Amino acid sequence: MPQLAPTQKARAVPRKNEGLIIALIARGLNFSHSATKFATDRCKGSGFFDSGKPKIFTDGERRVLRYYVVT
Repeated sequence: MPQLAPTQKARAVPRKNEGLIIALIARGLNFSHSATKFATDRCKGSGFFDSGKPKIFTDGERRVLRYYVVT
């Protein structure tokens, strides 16, 4: 089954954050139940989609790296 595109995920997540159940979201957007659940679970209300891959640098390390690259 194909994954949802980022634009499709962006339509599903706000509905989940409003409290709608996955079945109604999936039916209303014409997505599969499993793809909708997977997309909304990955976001976890933060508004950002977690790729599941750990970050190489922490936020602090990124700031330091950016400082040395820019200056």
